[in-house]
Amino acid sequence: MKLNETVINTSDNTRQIFLLNILIRRDSKVLLIGPSGCGKTNLIKNYLMKKFKLKNAYEINYFNFSAHTSASQTQQIVLSKMIK
Repeated sequence: MKLNETVINTSDNTRQIFLLNILIRRDSKVLLIGPSGCGKTNLIKNYLMKKFKLKNAYEINYFNFSAHTSASQTQQIVLSKMIK
């Protein structure tokens, strides 16, 4: 694991993981938002890898967006993942 992928447990990410557990058990969709560099991607990557490490029921795909990502680019990204 790379240093920038390390998650240090804080009260904030402990709360986020608690809420993720509840939402996933209820089959709810989850969207993490926050400023650039706050750890959204690392939090969810580590959560998913630990939670579903031995299960093949899910395929994990990561999408990175910016303020410049258009709707058509988003559609192309999603469709390219579904075709594979």
